[in-house]
Amino acid sequence: MEDLSKSDRIISLLIQMVQHPKTSYSVSQLMAALNLPKDQRRNVERDLKALTDMPGSVVICEGKAPRKTYRLGLVVFNKFDIPDFNELILKFVFLRCVSHIYPGTGDLIEELTQRTFDNLPVAQQEKEKSIFKDISSKVLYMGKTVEMDDTASEKLKVILDAIRTGHMITTTYDQKGKESERLPLAIVVYQSSVYVACRRHGDPLAIYAIKLNRILDVAKSRKTFTISQETWDKLQKKVSDLDLFDDDDEPIDIRVSFPLSKRKFVEDDDFHHSSSFEVKKGKLYMSMRVCNGTQLLMWIMRHSVNDIEILEPDWLRDEIRDQALDLANRHRTKN
Repeated sequence: MEDLSKSDRIISLLIQMVQHPKTSYSVSQLMAALNLPKDQRRNVERDLKALTDMPGSVVICEGKAPRKTYRLGLVVFNKFDIPDFNELILKFVFLRCVSHIYPGTGDLIEELTQRTFDNLPVAQQEKEKSIFKDISSKVLYMGKTVEMDDTASEKLKVILDAIRTGHMITTTYDQKGKESERLPLAIVVYQSSVYVACRRHGDPLAIYAIKLNRILDVAKSRKTFTISQETWDKLQKKVSDLDLFDDDDEPIDIRVSFPLSKRKFVEDDDFHHSSSFEVKKGKLYMSMRVCNGTQLLMWIMRHSVNDIEILEPDWLRDEIRDQALDLANRHRTKN
């Protein structure tokens, strides 16, 4: 090694000891490790004296001449120890149990939790294994089983990279087998599903969405495109108005009512960020400003069991009544 300045030598000595925190070195061993010439010995001894004199016991000198040795005094952890481990490990285990709920994120969460697990002390690793065995069988899914897609993570990586760099993507969607070139804008998460918001060719304001788990294959195209502020504002508005899956509609003011006994169920299923609630004369009134799309109609139908009543606007009340009558007619007693 060529001649070093004092500061460079001190840094090199410290790095050598940090990299080998359990090793004690003689002056000769440190010089050999750093490939320093013999005529630098006095300088190295002065450097080590400066390090041992630093507050905080950065470097510790042990023994007496000519058998002095030097080692790192700082505590360096190869494994990290977690305080309040019993409380934290339950959250850690739960995260592992539900890591696959959103397609594409399971692999990432699994990798992060595995890295965390690998860096736990052995005793805490064993405890985590025991708790995971007990808890994992007690995390249950009611209704539809969570869809598992082994390719979702890779597809999501391709799409996110294309979004980041402004590239188009070529997709094979559903079972039709037809390739389509799309302009991806963003990833949208809605009700436990992941969607890719896209812009149509030739129309910067025509925005639609495709479901990630219906994409059979995806590749990043060489073609690029730009997202205008107007396009981005339109996308954010459609997401905010719950209008991403329908044709463009302007938000409308809606007012509905429920029996007060249904308050818990309604407030737990708050439909939109604009929702506001009022209790009056034994009823729960809910007001919001949202687009009249498929998602709204599904929400209204879902709350028919909670005795929802559409108060405003009148035309929406009529539309729901007509749908209810049509449903009743289709379910008349069979002959």
